[in-house]
Amino acid sequence: MPVSWVVAVAVQAAMAVEVTPYAVRRAEHERVRDPARWRTYLAAPDTQARRLAARAIGRLEDPALGTLLVGALRDPVPAVRREAAWGIGQAKVEHDLVAAYEAERHAAVRAALLEAMGRRTPPPAPPREGLVGAVRDAAERAFGETGRVRRTLLAGLVDSSTVVATGAAYGLLAQLGRTREADGEALPDGARQTVGAVLERTSDTTLRALLLRMLGAPGNRGASAYTIGRFTDDADDVVRWLAVSTMPFGFPRALGDRAPIVRLVAVGNNGGCDGARAALRDTSPHVAQFAVAVYGNASMRCDVARLDSLARAATPWPLRAEALSALATRDTARARPLIAVAARSRTWQERAWAARAAVAARDTATLRTLARDPEPNVALAALVTRDDAIAALGRDHAGLVLAAAAKLKGDPSLRTALPALLATLERLTRRPDALTWRDPRVAILERLSEVRDPALVARVRRWTSDADPAVAVAAARITGGDTVAIARRALPVPPFPDAGTLDALRGLGTIELELLTDDAPATVATIARLARARAYEGTTFHRIVPSFVLQGGSPGADEYDPRTPYFMRDEVGGRHRRGTWGISTRGRDTGDGQLFVNLVDNPRLDHDYTVFARTVAGTALLDRVTEGTVIERVVVVPRGGR
Repeated sequence: MPVSWVVAVAVQAAMAVEVTPYAVRRAEHERVRDPARWRTYLAAPDTQARRLAARAIGRLEDPALGTLLVGALRDPVPAVRREAAWGIGQAKVEHDLVAAYEAERHAAVRAALLEAMGRRTPPPAPPREGLVGAVRDAAERAFGETGRVRRTLLAGLVDSSTVVATGAAYGLLAQLGRTREADGEALPDGARQTVGAVLERTSDTTLRALLLRMLGAPGNRGASAYTIGRFTDDADDVVRWLAVSTMPFGFPRALGDRAPIVRLVAVGNNGGCDGARAALRDTSPHVAQFAVAVYGNASMRCDVARLDSLARAATPWPLRAEALSALATRDTARARPLIAVAARSRTWQERAWAARAAVAARDTATLRTLARDPEPNVALAALVTRDDAIAALGRDHAGLVLAAAAKLKGDPSLRTALPALLATLERLTRRPDALTWRDPRVAILERLSEVRDPALVARVRRWTSDADPAVAVAAARITGGDTVAIARRALPVPPFPDAGTLDALRGLGTIELELLTDDAPATVATIARLARARAYEGTTFHRIVPSFVLQGGSPGADEYDPRTPYFMRDEVGGRHRRGTWGISTRGRDTGDGQLFVNLVDNPRLDHDYTVFARTVAGTALLDRVTEGTVIERVVVVPRGGR
């Protein structure tokens, strides 16, 4: 009788779990860790629910839960198996992926397995010392797990299916350590020849770009120069950009390339005052400003008089500001009167550049004025003294408060700053968006930890229970609390949009972007809500990194002031290709509502940052955005609507 009762309860509990795509999305958002719940989702009759469950488990990045995905590799639907393979790589689950790959026949699933095995396999350890160590290293490379994976990836690279070959390329990049833009491991001769052969014959632009990244590792460039050089005339802008970027020597012809991203790297690679001087008149503001920076580099020894002329010219302010910055380090006497002029500019971004030039020129009078500028980013650039830092603690700008706390590091009279530091910490903690003010709050606690004061322990103790575990850990270092236990705390879960909201957004986009509702539903819902509330209107693009990203949408026009009063959950997995849009974060699940857009393919951001949209019109305009460009209007409209 008790057995029947237990069984009945278990069945009732299982039946009570809602099994719909929306329920799976919500469970992911709430970071549900119950294995039984995920088993139920993975066994759902609804294919979409199973696919979303496999994806969600990977995004949770919990190897214990991730073992559930091994069974999902046998799902009858390829889309589910593909998400399971991706999830195994994301969660670093131990499983024989080589065997799974050899048993799989669907191209997209095979590709996902190849990428997963490359991402999961750690890079080779540093070489062992001595002859015995070298022999063991060689044996591991040839016969160990790393070598087995490498052979499988190279075999996948020559597969007749472009889909499979692309998955192998992503996996090989990950195993080589190249997705993080580190130097990575150089390819052995045989592998380099295989990569070169596939590169020569493929017509797929994505695959060509990935292969060029491999050959572009410093250890490969010399041996691969001929192959790389053949793609400096490729029809695809990103492929040409990669080829020119990774050439082991200059390529002057690229200075006249039709794509700004290619011309920009050509200015840097071909160097020389002549090449930079010619690019000063480039139609792309990114290229022209970079040319000024190259021309003004002290090691180049280009004409200082030309920099002086550029700093005085009636050109767009970014060019003048870049020239002034270089002039301040090359010829202080010429720069000082121009710094005074720039410091009175109506454009606050130019005043911020004037402050940086004043720092280089040791113009203390200008710095004293700009340190009290009403625009916080100007004050930040001019922050050089202890008094500046104390005053800045009272400002309502995350980046400025963070800089102020950093300035006070190691200050011999830090004890006298305790009242200001504690008052600022109290004020920031009372903010409704305190969770997205992590960086300045942690920095203040780090300064407090430098003061050995028993009375301080009692005052800081309440922050050991802060909702943000990073803040709580910083406080515990002062009080002597258990930082390990605190670090394991999960951030509180923000509300997930209701099903009606998501249904209303499905298939929608903006005038310029397609929102990826299926890939990142919670992020899309948040961005759409902010857009409809006109939250982005009037904000600017504050971070311009040519050949990388543009970032904007911050109310403080910096990287630290959040757009959202509460952080956004990560929904990783999308490809960071040119024209895709992502969310700024400060670590896992700390998205702050700021937006960034990829100017080139950035695979090193894959699996770490959410992709919520892709540009469908106006991609060329991205290369014309400069610092301070205003986001005038954001509208969410039905597909095909106006």
